[in-house]
Amino acid sequence: MPSRQPLRQAVPSAPQLGKSRQIIGLLDGGGAAGGTEVLKVDPSDPSWISPADFVEFILNHESLTEEFCYMNRSGPYEFEIVPFSKINPNDYMTISIRGVTHYSNGELDYQDLADWQRDQDMYRKIIEIPFFKKYQRWKLFSVWKSAMRNQRVQKCSRTLNAHLFALDTTLCESLLRCRKECVKISSWNLLEVNPMTVYQVEEFEDQQRQKRKQMASDLQEVWTRIKDELLQSCTNSLQDFLKKNGFGQRGANEEEKEEGDEGDQDGGMSYTERATTRTQCRKLTKFIRMVQFLFNDAVAQMVVSTTTSKFLETLENFVEDVQTQEAAAQPLALENDVEKPSEEKKEESKSTRKPNFNVECLLQRGALIFKPTGRKIWEALESSLRDALRAVSGCPAFLQVEDFNAFTAPLAELGDALPLEEQQHDLFSLVAQDPKHKELLSTITARYDWLFDKARTLRFVEMYAENSALTDCSVTWQLLEVI
Repeated sequence: MPSRQPLRQAVPSAPQLGKSRQIIGLLDGGGAAGGTEVLKVDPSDPSWISPADFVEFILNHESLTEEFCYMNRSGPYEFEIVPFSKINPNDYMTISIRGVTHYSNGELDYQDLADWQRDQDMYRKIIEIPFFKKYQRWKLFSVWKSAMRNQRVQKCSRTLNAHLFALDTTLCESLLRCRKECVKISSWNLLEVNPMTVYQVEEFEDQQRQKRKQMASDLQEVWTRIKDELLQSCTNSLQDFLKKNGFGQRGANEEEKEEGDEGDQDGGMSYTERATTRTQCRKLTKFIRMVQFLFNDAVAQMVVSTTTSKFLETLENFVEDVQTQEAAAQPLALENDVEKPSEEKKEESKSTRKPNFNVECLLQRGALIFKPTGRKIWEALESSLRDALRAVSGCPAFLQVEDFNAFTAPLAELGDALPLEEQQHDLFSLVAQDPKHKELLSTITARYDWLFDKARTLRFVEMYAENSALTDCSVTWQLLEVI
């Protein structure tokens, strides 16, 4: 056994000596030397001395080398001295000047006192490292954070399962079918414009009127299919909900009401059943409004798509053709005046794209006049798009249909239904006031004005301007002879 080396050789002071005399009173297993005065203390309160103080004291007093104490574990490397009556029989220790003996479930483990002191010293240094010093608080915070996160996830899961229509077995299929119809609507075209046809303004307007009638008829059919799908799914959902809550299952012999039911009767429905019905009707009303928003959004996408594809892209193509012709004409203008451009170069500079409208250039009263004017063509285009938007905006809101009163009436009894102004906005105003739609119309107007201004600079217009400046008759006669 290695020799014992006390930590300090200093003689204990008077307070320490007084405290040391009380140690013997805590030792149930070992007595003091004969004739020694013993100061008794309460054996149930040994917290006034720590194992380190006990070891230091017995190392400095040779008369106490045979003394020992019992210890219970209070932490991984933390111990407290207790009387024999309070030891943990399955896990306790004894400490003396010889070493530390660990009793664990009938097994013994001995450790030299110097080794035990070294372990204690290393443990005290380790727990002063910031990581280990804060570990307990970090662990508690981490456990709390994880528990709160799991609690929020579970709460959101319950909320989604209760209110998300995509997770409802009855409403999910209906929602997908309604969405499928709305996707078809968004791909329609409000206007009929054939790129291979050159229109007169009157012909264009007549064709758009026929297109609007067809679009309104087709849209009404889709609206009717969505309405029937909504009505069937909402009815089935309400019946299933009432059955799950014990209502809606009355037989022929279950007409009598239970005594003590204080609810008012309305069409054979108790107060409890009406309250349960309102709970599900509130959810179904939200479902109907959401499908209405999908329908409105599909119509708005159809309008924006038509405006982009039928107007903006067509005008952009014409702008690109004009810029290409101007770029091809610049090298030809730099060539020698005697050398004329070949026919192949002229054909390359021409565009193969057909115009959309037939515009006549007339000579009247000494001026060239375009008929119809650019403003009249633009007004025809703008009115066609506006009238088409009005035609597809005429479908009523689903919540305003009488077929859905069975789901809105229970909420209206308590004033829980939203006002009609909040349920259904004017679809025409929503699309017309949309910033994206306004920006598209502004861009189209700028492109159209630019193209029509380019038409005023055509070659025959420039020739007319040059010839109209000739007022001398002799010069005019000479030009005619040359021609």
